[in-house]
Amino acid sequence: MKSLHWDITNRCNLRCKHCYNADRYFNANSKDYSNKELSLDDSLKIVDKIMQDGFDHIHLLGGEPLASPNLMPIIKRAKEYGLKVTINSNATLLDSKMQDKLIELEIDHFAASIDGVSTKTNDWIRGNGTFEVVCSNMKEFNKKILLSGSLIQTCIVSTITRANYNEIIKLPRLAREIGCHHITIATFIESGNGRESKEAFEAPVDLLFDAIFEMIKKELDNTNDLYFQLDSRPYVVEYLHSKFNAPILFNPKNALCCAGEDIWYMEADGDIHPCLVYRLNAGIEAQQHGIFKTEKLNLSTNEISCIRESKYWRDFLKYKNDFDVSKIIPCDQCKYTNICMPCPLEYFGGKKNNEECMWVIKKLNEDICNLKKIKVEIKEDILIKNNEIVKAGKRVLECDDFSLRILQSIVNGKDFATIVNSIVKTCAVTEERVQLDVAHLMNYFISRDILSYK
Repeated sequence: MKSLHWDITNRCNLRCKHCYNADRYFNANSKDYSNKELSLDDSLKIVDKIMQDGFDHIHLLGGEPLASPNLMPIIKRAKEYGLKVTINSNATLLDSKMQDKLIELEIDHFAASIDGVSTKTNDWIRGNGTFEVVCSNMKEFNKKILLSGSLIQTCIVSTITRANYNEIIKLPRLAREIGCHHITIATFIESGNGRESKEAFEAPVDLLFDAIFEMIKKELDNTNDLYFQLDSRPYVVEYLHSKFNAPILFNPKNALCCAGEDIWYMEADGDIHPCLVYRLNAGIEAQQHGIFKTEKLNLSTNEISCIRESKYWRDFLKYKNDFDVSKIIPCDQCKYTNICMPCPLEYFGGKKNNEECMWVIKKLNEDICNLKKIKVEIKEDILIKNNEIVKAGKRVLECDDFSLRILQSIVNGKDFATIVNSIVKTCAVTEERVQLDVAHLMNYFISRDILSYK
């Protein structure tokens, strides 16, 4: 899917303390400031243009998309072409009339930003009264969607920070209360107001991911009444999914850098970029070192072919596509390099740790310590036939050779250490890597009631 991420307006009725677009749209003293906005005619021509080029998705951002007078005509044109339309909104302007229009136009997905599950926390970040208004609007919207038979999906999006990490555990309950079946947790962006309030919001990865871990452990299950999307590395998502058998969604577009290729970013005035990173710290540093240089490219006045052929675009993509993932630890030993690429610009200038995946390794090492102390057994109602696992007479899982080897070793009474040692002797892999992989598989089978432990 080819997507245009579009700041459809520079207008917003809020001034959130961590707003990454504040310098661009709300701070006239910023070098990045622009108060220009596309006309409706230019906006509709852009929809025509991207459709003809093969784009099939528009993701509307801002500013606040619902504050744009051009919103409905743009959605209408996009849906006439069969494009997927999704919206990220603060949802304070989602009144009854707006709800009816969005349902009528059959948008595909609506995400409401909530940055705390209490009035005190959320309103300190997003403004007085916002928590109550957003919850009320979303509850009403979800009821209308249900009654109308609409296929619109709704979501709560929460940016996890030092200011609210201790409330994240309650986010699933809030989603259920207001009728959303999907929650997304995003991470803090040091841009705009985020630069000024970094101390209040930025926190160590371990602190934030430990909070997410506890939320999944205590508030999510596999009943599929609520889905959770974490815009993180596939190694992180796989670990959490294996550990808890929870309904965690993985979006490959958020793991494998698609900037400038399958995803483009357009600002409210039509200026186009491979992605937002050009004005984040990583992008600014890359430009200072001559990796790429931005150009004035506008989607309303430039042909898409000219944009692709520009030096800005070509230099950006060359650096991205030539990037050596071995500069990142532990990516240099990861099996997901074909579907995962952390932003290359964030790792410019030397070998650095991918803190998210290092958190997984830390958690797996904790699991390894526990697995060495306990006896793991296959459950009584489980049988292994050929490459299949049969539970209570029904096939529940097909396994690869490595998984079958682990399970058969457990059936034969081998403990964790013995299993690891036997694999190390026959594979050209380090003991550390084998321990991590065996622990991961055991977590998977324990969470699915295939293995038990004493």
